[in-house]
Amino acid sequence: MIERVTCTIAGKELILETGRMAKQANGSVFAQYEGSAVLATVCASSEVVEGLDYVPLTLDYNEKYYAAG
Repeated sequence: MIERVTCTIAGKELILETGRMAKQANGSVFAQYEGSAVLATVCASSEVVEGLDYVPLTLDYNEKYYAAG
């Protein structure tokens, strides 16, 4: 099911959408504001690891230089 929320910030429309992309991830949000768009995804293990006092995070960032104005 696709969920879509829109709100106005500084006279411009912010669109948050979930359920359309990255369906294999545990959670995902596609955000659009003016001419920019971001896809944020979250994946979690189904196994519990006991004894960790931190949350291991990984960040994958790909900047496309041809997209810069």
